Amino acid sequence: MRLLPRLCATSLLLLTLAFTAPAPADAQPVADVQRLADVPYGPDAAQRMDVYLPKPAQHATEARGAPVLVMVHGGA
Repeated sequence: MRLLPRLCATSLLLLTLAFTAPAPADAQPVADVQRLADVPYGPDAAQRMDVYLPKPAQHATEARGAPVLVMVHGGA
């Protein structure tokens, strides 16, 4: 039964590496998205984030069901 903890730890490590990899140098910006760079979210100069906004909806029905991403910062 020692295989399961090792498998879980290896999977967690691989997922961490996969989701923290930098974007490729040739990455292109997504069309119809506005980027607000370095928006402050606190008093410290390092407390900055980028906000990505979708194109404005033409009708109320287009805005319904739009994805929302919320940033939660819990580090020091």
